[in-house]
Order: sequence, then structure tokens, then C-alpha cells
Amino acid sequence: MKKIILQHKFWLTAVLFATAGLTAVELLKAFLMQYILDSAAIGTMERLQTACILAIGFLILMVLFGLLYDTVTGYFVRICMETVKAQWMHKIERKRLCEYDVQKTSGYMSHFTVDTASLEEDYLQNFFLILQYLMTGAASLVVIWKIHYYFVIFVLLTSWLPLLINRLWIGKITDSKLEASKSSGNFTRILKELLAGFEVSRMYGLSEHMENTFQKENQELEKKRFWSRFTKGACENTGGTASLLLWMGTLLLGTYLTLRNLITVGMVLQVNQLLNNLVNPLYRISFCLTKMKAANKIYEHVEKELEEGNLPQETKAKNPEQLSGFSANIEVKSLGISLRGREILKDVNLCFEKGKKYLLTGESGCGKSTLLKMLLDYHKEYTGKILVDGHDLSKVQMESWYQSVAVVSQSYFLFHDTLRNNLCLFQAISEEKIQEILKLCCLEKFVAAQKEGLDFMIEENGKNVSGGERQRICLARALLKEAPVLILDEATSALDSATAFQIENNLLNMQGITMISISHKLFPELFEKYDGRIQFEQQTAWKTA
Repeated sequence: MKKIILQHKFWLTAVLFATAGLTAVELLKAFLMQYILDSAAIGTMERLQTACILAIGFLILMVLFGLLYDTVTGYFVRICMETVKAQWMHKIERKRLCEYDVQKTSGYMSHFTVDTASLEEDYLQNFFLILQYLMTGAASLVVIWKIHYYFVIFVLLTSWLPLLINRLWIGKITDSKLEASKSSGNFTRILKELLAGFEVSRMYGLSEHMENTFQKENQELEKKRFWSRFTKGACENTGGTASLLLWMGTLLLGTYLTLRNLITVGMVLQVNQLLNNLVNPLYRISFCLTKMKAANKIYEHVEKELEEGNLPQETKAKNPEQLSGFSANIEVKSLGISLRGREILKDVNLCFEKGKKYLLTGESGCGKSTLLKMLLDYHKEYTGKILVDGHDLSKVQMESWYQSVAVVSQSYFLFHDTLRNNLCLFQAISEEKIQEILKLCCLEKFVAAQKEGLDFMIEENGKNVSGGERQRICLARALLKEAPVLILDEATSALDSATAFQIENNLLNMQGITMISISHKLFPELFEKYDGRIQFEQQTAWKTA
């Protein structure tokens, strides 16, 4: 987190100036209280009037500097948290497909909500407090020394006690905070899964099981939170008691010096007010540092987790090759892969030539989808090679390859946005081209039925459209990309046979596009339009007539 803070030096300087202003106001308060009390003891009505004017002026200054401090620190928090979240999203977005673990989605969400809130509350807010404590404490110490050096000696002799007590709790607080953060991530993951599976739960009578699963994680989370709150409270209680002892000692010392006529009663009040700026920080700084350390540990944990799954730096190509397009073929040479201890493909050799259409067939689980995912860099550990125009795909910058590929997978995703933006992916595409693709994907009637037309708003992940409509929208989106390679994994599985036949026929009539398609909805009358059929069976694949 230190690097994040130092990235914004201008606003950090502004925070320091605002804190210095607040410190000055805090010292003025002590002087004003002395002036008012001494006015009551030895002053006149004129002095009291002056004290009233000073009090009003002080209140105005306190409001102004308080607003300045809140504004500057608030903006500093804003830009720091924007930086943290942007940094984490950058790490996620720059992962290769083979490095991204979709199972950790809930954990990622927890990082952007729970953990960022912890960083803001436990790190940044305590960072501001420490700055304020140090400035006001140092300035107060100087003023107290000028009143009487006995107070300073007493504080120096006894200040170690609250620091020692807080030091004893620091490890437990740090560990309990981290455990609570981890448990929160697990709870978010379970909750998301339970809510997503609500329909299955109700249809198959799993409500009791779901509730028991939820309650188990709920109890675990609250247990971790309880221990986190307990350690924090215990630290505050014991440390606060030690600070109170220090404060009472200085009050007794002030009474002694007053009885000796070395200081006035107003000075005693001034010293006690200044001690609030000195004694409390001695206790609070250690506790603030404890919470900052715990929050920083969470930050480091998230950073490490976002790096997990990434390919080791030494295995990555130092200067990945850039593909300028797709001009010849995709070759699969001696390809093999095992997943979760099961051999999926073994010694597969295939060639997909530019401009030709290929149909991949075979029973479920025989490796068809796995092969397509390997072409898209979903898997990193395999034997053999995948060559694109002679370039080893493992040594290619994937972004340059993705520019040449359009994909429709089994899991089709839609943005919560207009139909146009879901089709064009926020790019400017001519109306003629859009209408052409809509017709090809049998979507023109669907668009015509919406009074908003292409401005029809798609709800979250297409909740307000049918499965077949979602699938056709994703297919149209892929075609509008106008990529030379089209990869289809059950792209018409949610459509009726007549519509699926029409769309598949339309795709086969397209010229200049290389199409690799998986489908269990087979139309023998279209087989002859394919340039090759590839049959998968028992970890192998071969081209058939």
C-alpha cells in the first residue's frame, strides 16, 4: 500500500498541509481554554468579552479547517482506492485464458468489495490518524515543556506501558483480520452458488441441504468476525486503561505543581487538553499500526492470489511473436492433453486450411470442445504443438491471434446494455452490415418485434430474452467481428431444427471464412458442404469423407 500512497505525491502533500492546519487549531483550543479559565479566576468583564470573541473565531476556524481536512483526505482516499481497484482489474484482465480460474469469480468480487473496504478503513483512515497524532503530539509536547518540564519527564517515563500492551496484541489482530477476510471470500462464493442454483434446489427438494450449507459457512464467517472484533476490543480496552492511568498521573502532577504555585489552574487545564493530543496517540498509534499491518497483509494476500495460476515468468516467451493475420492454415501436431488425471487427447494430428469449413463430431466427452479451447489458449499444459501459419501458438501474443478469431461457445454471455452494443461490442458498424448479419442469423423478426429496435435493452446476462435468442445474438456478434476464423461450439444447440438448419446452411455459404464447428444437431444433407468432417473417438481424431 505504501507504493499506492506515494504514487499520488501532490495529494499526499495536500493531506500533510491540511493535517498541519488541523494541528494548529487543536493547539489553539488548549490556549483558548486556558485563557477562558484564567479569565474566570483573575480576569475582568472586558477580558471575558475578548474570550467570547476568540471562542467564536476559533469555532469558525475549526469548521473551515475541518472541512478542508475532510475534503483533502476524502479525495486522497478516492484516488487511492481507484488506483487499487484499477490495479487489481488490470491483473485480472491481463491474464491469459489458461491462467484465469472462473471458479474464483466470487473471490474476486469479494476483493473488490470487502477487501477494498478494509483497506480504506483500516489502512488509509489509520494512516491519516497517525499523521495527525504525530503532528499534534509533537507540537503539544513542545508547549507542555514550556509550561513545565516535569510533565514531559513523567510522560517519557510512563508512555511505554500502552505501547507494550498494544504490541502484545498486534499478532492476534493481524491474523484474525486475515482469517476474517478469507472466510468472507468463501462465504461470498457459497452464497453466489446457492442463489444461482435456486431453481435446482426447489425442483429437486434440496432446500434443507442448501440451508445447512449456507448456515455452516455463515457460522464460520461470523465466528471469524467475532474473534476479529474481540481481539480489537480487547486491545482497545487494555490499552485505553493504561492511557487513563497515564492521564490521571499527569492530572495529579498538575495539582501538585498548582499547590506549589508553579503553574495556574488554567495551565493545568491546558496541559490536560494537550495531553489528549499526546497520551491518546501513544496508545492509538500502536493500535493504528496494528490495523494498518493487518490491512496491508490482506492487500499482499490479494496481490499474491491474483498472481496465482499465472504461467511462471521463465516459461513465457520473452518476445512473443505478433501475428499479422491468418493466411494459410492451423496445424495440430502430435497433440495430447490430460485433465484432472484423465487423458483427453493423444497424438492428434490435424490441419485446418484457410477458407474451408470443418465439422467436428463424436460422443460427449471425447475431446472436441477441449481441442477448440486449446486453439484459444484455455489450456497451458499439453504435449505437441499448435501452429498458426507456422507460428507456435504457445509463443504468440494471444491478443494478435484473437483479432483473427471469432468464437461462439456453449456458455453465451450478454452485457446489460442495448442490443446494438451487444451485437457491435461498442464498435461503429454500418446499418447495412448489421441488417445483413441479422438476416443471416434469423434475428430480423426478433428485432422488428421490439419497439426500441436495436436500442432494446438487454437485462443482466440476457434474462429478458430466450436461450435461442441469446445464442443467435452471440452468433451475430461473432460474425460482425468479420474475423477470418470462426469457431463454433454447439452454436445452434438452443434452436429448433428448422432454424438451426437455415443458419448452418447460411454459414456454409459464406465465402472466405475458415469455420471449425462442433454440433450434435447433425443434418446429413449439409455434410457435403463441409470441406472436412473430423471424427473424435477414444482420445483420437481423424478426418473422414
